[in-house]
Amino acid sequence: MTYTQYQGAVKRGNLTRWVLITVSALFAVAMSLGIFSQTQAAPGPKLKTTGGMTAAAGAAEIQVNMNAFGEHPKKGVFGNFSYANNTAGISFEGDVNQCYEQTGNVAVFVGEVTDANGFATDQEFRVAVQDNSAGGSGDPDRARVQLGENLECGNETNFPAVRTAGNLTVH
Repeated sequence: MTYTQYQGAVKRGNLTRWVLITVSALFAVAMSLGIFSQTQAAPGPKLKTTGGMTAAAGAAEIQVNMNAFGEHPKKGVFGNFSYANNTAGISFEGDVNQCYEQTGNVAVFVGEVTDANGFATDQEFRVAVQDNSAGGSGDPDRARVQLGENLECGNETNFPAVRTAGNLTVH
C-alpha cells in the first residue's frame, strides 16, 4: 500500500477492513507453512534403547545401564553405556558414538570405552539388546556385550546375558 492509498483508506474509513484482510492473509500463509503448527515435533532421535538390568551371564553377575540414541539430525549417534561384572570386580564406561541399528525389539550399538577398571580404554564396545518384556513379566530381556577393535553394528541372534532384575527398553 502506498502512502496515497493509505490516506484514501483512512478518509473512506476502510483502513480497519484493509488491516483485517492483510492480517488474515498473512496468517493463512503462516499456517500453510506450518509456522504455528502445534503438532510439529522437535527434531530428535526416533530410535533409542534405554534402561538398566542385572543379568546372569554364565557364572557371572553383570550390571548394564544404557541410554543409546539413533541418528539425530544434529548430533548423529549418541549416548552412554556402563558395564560392571560384579563377580570379577571389573567395569567400564563408554560413549555411544559409532553406530546404532534397530529392528523390532532388537538394538545394536557401538561406542568407545572412556573409563575402565580391569579393561583397556583404547578399544570399542558393542552392545546388542533384545527387549522381550516390561519388567518381570514374560520372557526376560537379554543382552550381549563385546569389546574389541573395528566393531560394527549388524544383526545379532546370540544374547548370553539374561535379565534377573531391571528393564531394558528398545523404542
